[in-house]
Amino acid sequence: GVWTFGKEVNMLVPFGEVNSQWREMATERAKKINSVGLYTNIGGALEKASQISPTSKKNAHIILLTDGMVDIDKDPSVNEKEWRRIVDEIIPMLKEQGFSVHTVALSDNADTHLMNKLSLATDGHAGVAKTAEELMPAFLKAFDAASPSQQLPIAGNRFVVDSSVEEFTALMFRDNPSD
Repeated sequence: GVWTFGKEVNMLVPFGEVNSQWREMATERAKKINSVGLYTNIGGALEKASQISPTSKKNAHIILLTDGMVDIDKDPSVNEKEWRRIVDEIIPMLKEQGFSVHTVALSDNADTHLMNKLSLATDGHAGVAKTAEELMPAFLKAFDAASPSQQLPIAGNRFVVDSSVEEFTALMFRDNPSD
């Protein structure tokens, strides 16, 4: 599933089996994602995402992408109280339920201290993407931590695929696009 969060938390794409119909819906609804919210309700987003989960929670994962700090009110003391609630209540609840939280901080303004706490406490992955070019590799690292895939090493600009493999996807990143 996909949730967006600012002051409110909204389910953009319902939790479900990832099939062609779900992908089509997710692709269409992803166009509605924006960053116009004045607040960053990280605690609310984590709570909502953890309420709807697979029947086997031992393999449940949350990937949290955020560009902000815990920010739910104009009053800094309210935000500090919410930060403490996330650390003292939400993280233990996620850990107890078997969730792994993988975080991607999208700017220098993100609370990387909290992102690291979330990831470390739940055996997740923490990453930072300060530019648009860094976003896809950071997200893919989080996604791969949530849903590990088999990978092949590249040696001498080549890789070998076993003859028993009938289908594979190659995803390549280059420092220099002309290479």
